[in-house]
Parts: sequence; structure tokens; C-alpha cells
Amino acid sequence: MPGVDLRLFGKPESFVKRRMGVALAHAADVETARANAKEAASRVKPRQA
Repeated sequence: MPGVDLRLFGKPESFVKRRMGVALAHAADVETARANAKEAASRVKPRQA
């Protein structure tokens, strides 16, 4: 998505509720940036190793 960066932390192990990364968004206003970040984060799907 334009204006959105995903930063994945590269942690070796994951577990429920552990934050593994963040979605950072840039927009003209805070509400739009927050909505764009949430949309990008919702598209990330965890996978089984």
C-alpha cells in the first residue's frame, strides 16, 4: 500500500499476543494514517513454520 511501511522485528520465536512488527503509515491527517496502518496490518497473515 502506498504510504505504509511494515517493520518486522525478526524475533526467532512467536507466541500468542507477541508483537512481531508494526505498520507505519503517512497521510495528510491522523485519522487517514491510522486507517491505512490498520488496513495494512490486517493484510498480514501468520504462517505455520
